[in-house]
Amino acid sequence: MIMQMKDICLKYDDKVLLNKVNETFDRGYIYIITGDSGCGKTTLLNVLSGTTEADSGVVIFDKQILNQNSIHVFRNRIGIMLQNSFLINELTLIENLDFSNITDKELTSKLLKEMNMQDRINIKAGALSVGERQRASLIRVLSSKPDIIFADEPTAALDLKNAELINRYLQAFVEEEKKTVFMVTHKSDVEFEFQKKIKLEEGKIIELKNSKRVIELRVETGNEEGQKI
Repeated sequence: MIMQMKDICLKYDDKVLLNKVNETFDRGYIYIITGDSGCGKTTLLNVLSGTTEADSGVVIFDKQILNQNSIHVFRNRIGIMLQNSFLINELTLIENLDFSNITDKELTSKLLKEMNMQDRINIKAGALSVGERQRASLIRVLSSKPDIIFADEPTAALDLKNAELINRYLQAFVEEEKKTVFMVTHKSDVEFEFQKKIKLEEGKIIELKNSKRVIELRVETGNEEGQKI
């Protein structure tokens, strides 16, 4: 087990986004989070990554409850990728990478070469293409040597070639290093080895099958109507 959610509840105004979510997540998998728009996919990701606090319940990472005392250590062990790469436009690519929490400079150099970005390191981030910016974001995340990557629509704005590259490196991160990825996506055709799909509906995680494994993920609501939070 790498992470666990216990009785996680969260609502926004009068809308219940997460309703008593209980689930355990293992190392060595890509968890694909799917569901209709507004169902709480990004909310689930944000609660897991510690960027949003639930109304009630606890999140556990590596057998330790996430709270004010443990969140700093947790954040040093994760990487976050968003649809927007959040590079500083006025800085060059290499300056953006140096500004980040990179622990392995040798890996950074290797990834820059593999992703054909070594000749772009002195270009200001604002002049990079969308695909180049997202490759830079991936290099930044991987070079921090995280245990978990949280990715919110990381390929949504990319062409097929760049999307496949991002997905290939995320697959290798899980398969070769036995790490974990949580990815939000609207793309129903995304398939990885070692994947588990999570589908959210009305604040619940429901059962979903995929071609590799069958996973049953359920939420107890407390009553037939669903518990009011």
